[in-house]
This record gives sequence, structure tokens and C-alpha cells, in this order.
Amino acid sequence: MRRDLKLSGLPPKIAANHIKDYFQQHFLYSLYLGTQTDPDLALKEFMLKRTAGHCEYFAATTVLLLRQNGIPARLATGYSVSEYRPEQDLYLVRRRDAHAWAIAYLDGVWQPIDSTPAQWQTIEKDNANGLWQALSDAWSNSVFMLQQWSVSESQRLTLKLVGLFILGFYLATRLLDSKRHVRSSAKPVEIQPVCTGLDSEFYQLEQHLHNTQQARLLDNESLQHWVERLASPELVPLCQLHYQLRFDPKGLSVEQRQWLRKQVKAWLMANS
Repeated sequence: MRRDLKLSGLPPKIAANHIKDYFQQHFLYSLYLGTQTDPDLALKEFMLKRTAGHCEYFAATTVLLLRQNGIPARLATGYSVSEYRPEQDLYLVRRRDAHAWAIAYLDGVWQPIDSTPAQWQTIEKDNANGLWQALSDAWSNSVFMLQQWSVSESQRLTLKLVGLFILGFYLATRLLDSKRHVRSSAKPVEIQPVCTGLDSEFYQLEQHLHNTQQARLLDNESLQHWVERLASPELVPLCQLHYQLRFDPKGLSVEQRQWLRKQVKAWLMANS
């Protein structure tokens, strides 16, 4: 990866921005963490194979690359605040807004270097449970407003207990309703696999070129780097759709999947 970045001889600030741009252009944000339990191996897999992960992977890798190039760097954690409530003149911060990024010592000051792809907040928002998020927001807002009142601790505790009782009663009612619905439904529930996209047509290209001079270096070459090495522009959009199928929680639309299948078939016929 360091050779791909070509950082040798670059000024520190330009090198830092080059690292950030490289991740945002060639990597994807994903909530899927893989199956690797060893943190060092998981980070290596993120850098060299999956090229997709959450913000902690991007932050840790950026810190390592900065330090390798002689730039003092640290990993920072906190929250990315963007949702403003004008009626209360407050910013709303949720747990899903938790974020990690690198900071580098440049031009005599510590500066943020956030290499996580910008769509991470949209993916986190789309992955949130709408009903539970609404309940959580209402509860947190009520507790916050309650803390602004001039009431005694005993009164505050009583109000909290009443709120917990109401919330518990509501959730229990919803749970019973959902169980009744499951029992009365004749349609089986389809369990979605944890790892999606394993049937991607793009793998047919890899199999076709196996045992040839154009074969992918399986031990240390990601699919994206492999396509770049082949210097075949027609494979670039196919690789991008493959990554979207594998790591984007939304996957591909029906039209996108059909297009991927059609283009892979056409390429195989032309290169047989």
C-alpha cells in the first residue's frame, strides 16, 4: 500500500492529504467487520484485501502510514455533530455519531486527518432502526429537559421511574403484537446471510484468469488493486459494483445487478 501511495519526498502536509484522498477514493465504508478476531490481522486484512471497514480501521491505518513517513500522529475519538435543532437551539448527538480519526502534527499544530469516506454518516443513518431511534430520541430529550427543571432529587427519580414504566409497557405491547403477527403469518421468515455478495459475478473474471499471467496475487492483492494492475478500464466499474454488492448494506438494485451480470458475461465471451 505504501508503494501505491508514492509518498516518498512529499512535504508532510501534502503527504497527509494524499493519504486521506487515497482512502476516500479507493476504499469503502462498511459496517461489516469480517470474521477475523485478531486485531492486527483484521487491520492487515482491511488494508490489503477487503479495502472496506468502519472509521476505526481508517483512523488506525492513517496513523500508521503517517508515522511511517515521519509525521507525528495520534488516533482521536469523539463525535461528529451535524444535526441542529433550531426550535431548541441545540445540536443533537446520537450514539451512531461516534467517530474516530487521525490527527497529525503539521505546521506546528495538531490537525485532523479524517480519511473515512464521507458516506459513513448516511450508511449509519440508513442502518438505524426507525422506531427505536424515535423512542430513544424522545426518551433522551425528556431526560435532558427534566434535568433543566428545578425539582428535588426525589421528584426527579419519581418522574424517571414513571417514564421507564411507560416505555417498558409500550415495548412489551409491541413485542406481544409482533409475536401474534408471526404466529398468524403463513409466510416463512427469510434469514438474510451475514456475508452478502459471495455469489457476485465478478468472481467469474478472477476464476477465468486463474493460472495465467494476469492472475490475481491472492495473498496480498485486493480486487481493486488487481484491476488497476490489469490496466483494463472496462473492469473498473464492474469492480466498483462488486464492492458495493459485497460491503454496502443497501447492496445493488435489480438493474445494477443485471448490468453487472451482462457485462461480466460479455467480457468472458470476448476474452475466451
